[in-house]
Amino acid sequence: NYPQTHLNASSGCGKTHLAETVSKPMGTTLHYILCGRETTRVAVSEALQAAKFGDFFFMDELHALRFSVMEFLYPAMDSRKTLAIDHSKRVPDVTEEWIDIQPCTIIAATDRAGELRNAFRRRCPQVYAMSDYTLAELREIASNRASQMGVLLSPQATTALARVCRGTPRNLRHMLHGLQ
Repeated sequence: NYPQTHLNASSGCGKTHLAETVSKPMGTTLHYILCGRETTRVAVSEALQAAKFGDFFFMDELHALRFSVMEFLYPAMDSRKTLAIDHSKRVPDVTEEWIDIQPCTIIAATDRAGELRNAFRRRCPQVYAMSDYTLAELREIASNRASQMGVLLSPQATTALARVCRGTPRNLRHMLHGLQ
């Protein structure tokens, strides 16, 4: 059985980048779904069916998924099955026919683990919490990124950027790009 993993980490700390970093050297594809209230069972089933053997299925912001769609993932996690899709209708919908999906690793990422159903959390035997970057790490990232961009920053400016980026490199990068 392939593992299901739950990442608990704040926005912008690198969850997607981590999933990409793991899938690339393995020669597999990362299938990405940004979850929201509008995410449908059809979209999830299509993505699961597109996954090949050993691929990674990354669901970001899982807490935003409607419970009925989150529960739709249980058969995929438990027995590698999903519902077939009927494309003959004007609006495609899932059928009552269960089909097999390829063994793949499901990674569910959220910054609100408390909003996930217990039944979902029980299906994720591996749970990882990612912490925000330290001020020293952010200063180093700011200095390296500024250097790559050809921007000269004083040590005071580097520290100021590191302090106001709310602990995430993504915010820091946006601020640096605003300096150009």
